[in-house]
Amino acid sequence: MRVYATAKHRLLGHQSSTALPGNGRDGDLGKQRGPRPPGMAREMTRTPALLLCFCGFLLSLIRDVACRAQGEVSTAESTAVSLGGTITLQCALLVPSDILQVTWQKKTGSGQENVATYTPREGVNVKQSYSDRLNVTLLQLNETAITFKRVRLEDEGCYLCIFNTFPGGSKQGSTCVVIRGDVATEENTVAEIGARVALKCVLRKILDVVQVTWQKNASAEMINLATFAPKTGVNVDKRYKDHLNITLLSLNETAITFWKTSTRDEGCYQCLFNSFPSGSIGGTTCLSLSGPLWMSSHSVRSTNALNATCSATSWPAPLLRWIGQEQVVQNGSWKVHNSNGTVSVSSWVLLNVSQSLANATVTCRAQSGWKEAARSVMVNEGHPLYENRA
Repeated sequence: MRVYATAKHRLLGHQSSTALPGNGRDGDLGKQRGPRPPGMAREMTRTPALLLCFCGFLLSLIRDVACRAQGEVSTAESTAVSLGGTITLQCALLVPSDILQVTWQKKTGSGQENVATYTPREGVNVKQSYSDRLNVTLLQLNETAITFKRVRLEDEGCYLCIFNTFPGGSKQGSTCVVIRGDVATEENTVAEIGARVALKCVLRKILDVVQVTWQKNASAEMINLATFAPKTGVNVDKRYKDHLNITLLSLNETAITFWKTSTRDEGCYQCLFNSFPSGSIGGTTCLSLSGPLWMSSHSVRSTNALNATCSATSWPAPLLRWIGQEQVVQNGSWKVHNSNGTVSVSSWVLLNVSQSLANATVTCRAQSGWKEAARSVMVNEGHPLYENRA
């Protein structure tokens, strides 16, 4: 490039005293243009072309190196989850390496914090503040995954999966957790009947909120439960005054607390952030209740028959089924709703007792939600053989 510029400068300087006719395309400069030395035109044309080729090669090389560095670890850019849900973050190292340890870190404002590590010798180590809801769920050195249960608002953010290799050092990828929606809520909260339970919503959008409203989604309508505004305070519907209250008095975060849950509290609730002039924006959260599963059984044996009965009490209403009752003559069941909201279900079977059933058993199995229990009766003895509670 410098050769070309110097040659051109000398050529123009040498001919500056001689006026030659131009072609009109280059103005005055064109008028002073004279014949170029042999090979000059070829030199002037070839040099920029070579420079362009070299620059293109250099850019291609830089791009290839950058792509290889970014592509050594494969991971999803981000994964969306609802508050209270379950999410798995996964990374894979694509290049063969001698991996010593896998580390997961969360990016923070001041740097990174270790969340979990895994080595074949030491196993999994999870930070104490995550130990009850996070685990390393893929125990390999070239592939790793962590699973969050009951995701919290503070879990949102980006995480690093770091493969510590020898002698290549660390190779890492980044993946992010995104909480869904402008209003963050737990999709479903599960609690025992009679427990104290809070449902919470967080507004993640900047709005001029003037009032917060909680409603219950009934079969045909939305029932107003309570409202909060800075000027008027909390107002709870008289039907629920001794049963619940708004316990987080803020315009961008809100919570209602049930003092003692009953089965009528099951269902879905809506939190509404009423803003001006945008209107209302809301989120939905649901409450599911369960009770302990209690089970009993008894049987009466006659000469050729066995009458076995089993009962279970819980919420949701238990489902009963008999196993091994091929010789059933009659059966029946009934249900009772208790004052505390639980349901008692009873079932009986009448069996023909033959010699072939001398060592047989009949089993009553109860299920309520995720809870199960079973009671068995030995046919030839007619009394409970064992009990198995889950």
